Amino acid sequence: MVLLVFPLLRRITYPPVASVTEALDLVHQTLESFYTNMNDCAFGNIMMDGRALFPSQWHPQLANIDLQNKSHRTTKSRTDVGGVRYYFTDFGLSTKGEHLVTGLAGLEDAPELSDRIPYDPFKLDIYILGMMFQRKIIDEFYNAAILAPLVQRMTARDPGNRPSASEAQAIFRDLQLKLDIGPFSERLIQKPEGTVARAIGGSRYWLRGQWARFGSKPQLPPFE
Repeated sequence: MVLLVFPLLRRITYPPVASVTEALDLVHQTLESFYTNMNDCAFGNIMMDGRALFPSQWHPQLANIDLQNKSHRTTKSRTDVGGVRYYFTDFGLSTKGEHLVTGLAGLEDAPELSDRIPYDPFKLDIYILGMMFQRKIIDEFYNAAILAPLVQRMTARDPGNRPSASEAQAIFRDLQLKLDIGPFSERLIQKPEGTVARAIGGSRYWLRGQWARFGSKPQLPPFE
């Protein structure tokens, strides 16, 4: 028997990613950790170690309150604390050393799932992770389109047209090289967000960045 010991984890969307850099860090970490045919690496099974974001910690049953049952008044951003660590969880459907599997279980309804026709579990994971990027980043933010070429490849209906894990990492690195340094620090603009909300959100984001910069707080840097 193998026991895995994790810190107390929380959903990756509370707080949500706030900048292009933070979104790219999420993609980077999940792709780099992507060497086990988990068969269920959907949004609900990706968590983060948010201890640095919430110094007072949080209640294990109610993530929006602290251990004294008080609401969190302020929340640090990932950039404020130099980034967070993401974890894959729930390996109940994972397989080891199997290149073909069958089954319909899982959180994502991938096109090849079948209890009769074997399919490639590695290409299934590529599809599931790509759909998470699509729904939680591209679909939610106006200025996350840089990830579209990667996600289109990862979510191809034909598993044979999807990249391997190493190929997906290479595509991601190429996309990063094409991105100017300026957009790395841009605030992610949520859909839908009106003109007034965008102005207020942009001002808050800029002030927070200046406070962090002059306060010598750790910054989440662009990738090498």
